[in-house]
Amino acid sequence: MSIKKSPSASPLRGKKPKAARPFDPSDWPIAWMARAERQHARNATTLLAPLGMHHREFRVLSLLAKVDAMPISELAELAVLERPTVSKMIDRLQAEGWVERGEHAYDRRSSPLALTAIGRAKVDAAAPIVEGLLREYQHGMSPTERDHFMAVLKAFYQRVQQARTIPSTEPRMGKVD
Repeated sequence: MSIKKSPSASPLRGKKPKAARPFDPSDWPIAWMARAERQHARNATTLLAPLGMHHREFRVLSLLAKVDAMPISELAELAVLERPTVSKMIDRLQAEGWVERGEHAYDRRSSPLALTAIGRAKVDAAAPIVEGLLREYQHGMSPTERDHFMAVLKAFYQRVQQARTIPSTEPRMGKVD
Protein backbone atom coordinates (compact mmCIF):
# COMPACT_ATOMS: atom_id res chain seq x y z
CA MET A 1 0.00 0.00 0.00
CA SER A 2 1.49 3.32 -1.03
CA ILE A 3 0.64 6.64 0.55
CA LYS A 4 0.13 9.55 -1.82
CA LYS A 5 0.72 13.08 -0.59
CA SER A 6 -2.09 15.48 -1.09
CA PRO A 7 -1.43 18.48 -3.36
CA SER A 8 -1.65 20.82 -0.36
CA ALA A 9 1.18 18.99 1.43
CA SER A 10 3.86 20.67 -0.68
CA PRO A 11 3.95 24.46 -0.28
CA LEU A 12 5.90 24.96 -3.53
CA ARG A 13 3.72 22.72 -5.71
CA GLY A 14 2.67 24.75 -8.71
CA LYS A 15 4.69 27.79 -7.58
CA LYS A 16 8.02 28.99 -8.84
CA PRO A 17 10.59 29.78 -6.16
CA LYS A 18 11.02 33.50 -5.61
CA ALA A 19 14.12 34.92 -7.21
CA ALA A 20 16.19 37.44 -5.31
CA ARG A 21 15.02 40.96 -6.00
CA PRO A 22 17.37 42.83 -8.29
CA PHE A 23 19.13 45.86 -6.84
CA ASP A 24 16.86 48.88 -7.10
CA PRO A 25 18.69 52.16 -6.40
CA SER A 26 15.39 53.97 -5.88
CA ASP A 27 14.62 51.69 -2.93
CA TRP A 28 18.06 51.71 -1.34
CA PRO A 29 18.03 52.65 2.39
CA ILE A 30 21.12 54.84 2.04
CA ALA A 31 19.44 56.78 -0.78
CA TRP A 32 16.36 57.37 1.38
CA MET A 33 18.54 58.65 4.24
CA ALA A 34 20.39 60.92 1.80
CA ARG A 35 17.06 62.21 0.43
CA ALA A 36 15.87 62.96 3.97
CA GLU A 37 19.12 64.79 4.77
CA ARG A 38 18.96 66.78 1.52
CA GLN A 39 15.36 67.83 2.13
CA HIS A 40 16.14 68.72 5.74
CA ALA A 41 19.07 70.82 4.49
CA ARG A 42 16.73 72.70 2.17
CA ASN A 43 14.10 73.16 4.88
CA ALA A 44 16.53 74.28 7.57
CA THR A 45 18.56 76.54 5.28
CA THR A 46 15.40 78.32 4.13
CA LEU A 47 14.23 78.87 7.70
CA LEU A 48 17.69 79.90 8.98
CA ALA A 49 18.39 82.34 6.10
CA PRO A 50 16.89 85.34 7.94
CA LEU A 51 19.51 84.74 10.66
CA GLY A 52 22.27 84.74 8.01
CA MET A 53 22.97 81.09 8.73
CA HIS A 54 23.19 77.91 6.66
CA HIS A 55 22.04 74.59 8.18
CA ARG A 56 25.62 73.24 8.24
CA GLU A 57 26.74 76.34 10.10
CA PHE A 58 24.01 75.73 12.66
CA ARG A 59 25.26 72.17 13.08
CA VAL A 60 28.82 73.41 13.72
CA LEU A 61 27.75 76.27 15.98
CA SER A 62 25.41 74.08 18.04
CA LEU A 63 28.25 71.61 18.65
CA LEU A 64 30.53 74.43 19.78
CA ALA A 65 27.75 75.66 22.09
CA LYS A 66 28.05 72.43 24.10
CA VAL A 67 31.77 72.74 24.90
CA ASP A 68 34.27 75.38 25.96
CA ALA A 69 36.53 74.78 22.96
CA MET A 70 37.17 72.13 20.33
CA PRO A 71 39.79 71.59 17.61
CA ILE A 72 38.58 71.66 14.02
CA SER A 73 39.28 67.97 13.35
CA GLU A 74 37.03 66.88 16.21
CA LEU A 75 34.39 69.42 15.21
CA ALA A 76 34.39 68.15 11.61
CA GLU A 77 34.00 64.55 12.77
CA LEU A 78 31.08 65.37 15.09
CA ALA A 79 29.42 67.61 12.48
CA VAL A 80 29.72 64.83 9.85
CA LEU A 81 31.50 67.20 7.49
CA GLU A 82 34.88 67.14 5.78
CA ARG A 83 37.64 69.01 7.61
CA PRO A 84 38.43 71.40 4.70
CA THR A 85 34.71 72.30 4.50
CA VAL A 86 34.61 73.06 8.23
CA SER A 87 37.87 75.00 8.00
CA LYS A 88 36.42 77.31 5.32
CA MET A 89 33.21 77.61 7.30
CA ILE A 90 35.12 78.58 10.45
CA ASP A 91 36.96 81.29 8.51
CA ARG A 92 33.57 82.79 7.53
CA LEU A 93 32.10 82.40 11.02
CA GLN A 94 35.19 84.00 12.51
CA ALA A 95 34.89 86.94 10.08
CA GLU A 96 31.24 87.31 11.19
CA GLY A 97 32.39 87.39 14.81
CA TRP A 98 30.49 84.21 15.76
CA VAL A 99 33.52 82.01 16.43
CA GLU A 100 36.97 82.69 17.80
CA ARG A 101 40.08 80.68 17.17
CA GLY A 102 42.44 80.16 20.08
CA GLU A 103 46.17 80.01 19.66
CA HIS A 104 48.06 76.80 19.10
CA ALA A 105 51.84 76.86 19.25
CA TYR A 106 52.52 75.33 15.85
CA ASP A 107 49.39 73.95 14.14
CA ARG A 108 46.46 76.17 13.13
CA ARG A 109 44.31 73.04 12.59
CA SER A 110 44.69 72.18 16.27
CA SER A 111 43.66 75.65 17.45
CA PRO A 112 40.75 75.46 19.87
CA LEU A 113 37.53 76.92 18.45
CA ALA A 114 34.93 78.56 20.65
CA LEU A 115 31.71 80.51 20.26
CA THR A 116 31.68 84.22 20.90
CA ALA A 117 28.75 85.89 22.66
CA ILE A 118 27.35 86.79 19.23
CA GLY A 119 27.72 83.17 18.08
CA ARG A 120 25.93 81.90 21.19
CA ALA A 121 23.09 84.36 20.54
CA LYS A 122 22.84 83.07 16.95
CA VAL A 123 22.62 79.45 18.17
CA ASP A 124 20.02 80.43 20.77
CA ALA A 125 17.93 82.12 18.06
CA ALA A 126 18.31 79.23 15.58
CA ALA A 127 17.76 76.28 17.94
CA PRO A 128 13.97 76.70 18.26
CA ILE A 129 13.69 76.83 14.46
CA VAL A 130 15.55 73.54 13.98
CA GLU A 131 13.80 71.92 16.95
CA GLY A 132 10.47 72.95 15.41
CA LEU A 133 11.44 71.22 12.17
CA LEU A 134 12.29 68.04 14.06
CA ARG A 135 8.91 68.15 15.84
CA GLU A 136 7.23 68.58 12.46
CA TYR A 137 9.13 65.61 11.00
CA GLN A 138 8.04 63.46 13.94
CA HIS A 139 4.43 64.66 14.00
CA GLY A 140 2.08 61.73 14.50
CA MET A 141 4.77 59.45 15.89
CA SER A 142 4.28 58.22 19.43
CA PRO A 143 7.20 58.49 21.88
CA THR A 144 7.62 54.72 21.51
CA GLU A 145 7.80 55.03 17.71
CA ARG A 146 10.35 57.85 18.00
CA ASP A 147 12.48 55.79 20.37
CA HIS A 148 12.23 52.74 18.09
CA PHE A 149 13.09 54.83 15.02
CA MET A 150 16.21 56.21 16.74
CA ALA A 151 17.22 52.74 17.95
CA VAL A 152 16.91 51.35 14.41
CA LEU A 153 18.95 54.25 12.96
CA LYS A 154 21.68 53.84 15.58
CA ALA A 155 21.83 50.07 15.06
CA PHE A 156 21.98 50.56 11.29
CA TYR A 157 24.81 53.08 11.73
CA GLN A 158 26.73 50.57 13.86
CA ARG A 159 26.36 47.97 11.13
CA VAL A 160 27.53 50.42 8.48
CA GLN A 161 30.48 51.36 10.65
CA GLN A 162 31.45 47.70 11.16
CA ALA A 163 30.93 46.63 7.54
CA ARG A 164 33.75 45.19 5.53
CA THR A 165 35.26 47.63 3.13
CA ILE A 166 37.11 44.96 1.16
CA PRO A 167 34.86 43.24 -1.38
CA SER A 168 34.20 39.60 -0.67
CA THR A 169 32.55 36.90 -2.71
CA GLU A 170 31.46 35.03 0.41
CA PRO A 171 28.13 35.91 2.00
CA ARG A 172 28.48 37.47 5.42
CA MET A 173 27.16 35.18 8.12
CA GLY A 174 26.18 35.89 11.66
CA LYS A 175 24.76 38.80 13.52
CA VAL A 176 26.53 42.17 13.46
CA ASP A 177 25.96 44.35 16.47
